[in-house]
Amino acid sequence: NGRFMGNGNWSIDTQSRNISLVSISNDPTLCVIDLQGSSSNPRFGLQFSGQGPTTLLRGIAIINGYSADFGGAIRLDVASPTIENCIFQNNYAYQYGGAVSGAEVCSPVIRNCIFRDNTADYYGQGGALYFLENSTPLIEGCTFEGNNAANGGAIFLSLDSTATVSGCTFYGNNGSAIAVGAGSFLAMDTSILVGNTNYAVQAYGTGGTAQLSCCDLFGNTVANWSGIIAGQGSINNNLEENPFFIDAEFGYFSLMLFSPCAAQNNANCGQIGAWGVISP
Repeated sequence: NGRFMGNGNWSIDTQSRNISLVSISNDPTLCVIDLQGSSSNPRFGLQFSGQGPTTLLRGIAIINGYSADFGGAIRLDVASPTIENCIFQNNYAYQYGGAVSGAEVCSPVIRNCIFRDNTADYYGQGGALYFLENSTPLIEGCTFEGNNAANGGAIFLSLDSTATVSGCTFYGNNGSAIAVGAGSFLAMDTSILVGNTNYAVQAYGTGGTAQLSCCDLFGNTVANWSGIIAGQGSINNNLEENPFFIDAEFGYFSLMLFSPCAAQNNANCGQIGAWGVISP
C-alpha cells in the first residue's frame, strides 16, 4: 500500500510477462499509482502484450495519466488480463481510450472497477474504455462516472468487437455512455444508464448493434430508448424509471429501498446496477 510516484512507476512495459500486481489491502484507495502526467510530461501506466487472464491487476488506483496518443492508464495489445477492484481516475488520452485502450483481439475481464473523470480528446473515442479489431471485453460490476469523449464517453467499440456488460452503473458521462461502431455488438444486462449527455447507447459511423435486457435508462439528454436501441424499452424487462440513487451528485450510487432497481423490487431481474441497497 502507499502512494507511488516518479521514475519506475509509469510507462511500464510488462513485456509479455505473466504477472500479478495486487495491493496488500485489496483497497484501491490505499494503493495509488499517481502518474503525474501532463502535456509536457506524457506518462501512461502499464502496457500488457499477449498475456492471458491469469495476468492480474487488482486493488490498485491509477490516476493522472496522460498519453499523447492512446491509453492514458492501461494499454492492451493482443492482451486479455484480469482487472479487478481498481480505480481509474483523471486519465487522459489525446486520441482514444482515456483510461484503457485495447487493440487487436483483446479479451480482458474488467470487474468491480470505478472509472471516473477520464477523457479521450482529439479523436474523442472512449473516454474510459476503447476496444477495436475483434476484441471481446467482459465488463462486470463497474461504475462509469463523469468520463468524457465526443463518442462513447464511457465505452467505445469498433471494428467487429463485442462487449458484454453486466451489472454496471453509468452516470453523467459526456458524449453518450456507449458508442458502438463498425460491425460491433454490445450485449448489456442489469445495468443503469442515467444522466449521460447525448444518447445512452449510440451508433458510430456505419454503426453496430446492441441488445439490452434488465437495464434502466433514465434522464439521458437524448430520448433514452432511441437510436440503435429504439423499441427495446418495452421488452426484455427493461425500464425507464428513476433508479433513486442515495446521492449521485457526490458519487454514491447505492439504491434506496424503494428503487425499482433493487433486487427485492424486481423479481424478473434481481439487482440492476453496480451498487446495492442502502437504507436512507
